[in-house]
Amino acid sequence: MLKEKVWTGYDNVIDVICKISGSAVDISGATKILLKDESDAVDLDSSVDTDVFTFSGLTYTGQIQMVLGGESIADGVYICRLIVVDSTYTNGRVFGEIELEFITP
Repeated sequence: MLKEKVWTGYDNVIDVICKISGSAVDISGATKILLKDESDAVDLDSSVDTDVFTFSGLTYTGQIQMVLGGESIADGVYICRLIVVDSTYTNGRVFGEIELEFITP
């Protein structure tokens, strides 16, 4: 599981590569990206939170960039699912979990 620190108020970028069985997956047809934890404390949707996610025009196949420091999420550790929605997977496809620790300096 990927573990990242999110420094509230800062523009740090988290890069993720979506993989299945070790191989990067082409997500160029993605219509939105979701990042959610079970409590809904983290509930981000690229179609709403347009400044958080970048997933097209990037360097690597399957790459997603997230800038989370500007979000109003309470300090704490959250286990979040990264979900990619496209025309084939209209309910989304989970590409794994990310442990995010939100920290206010």
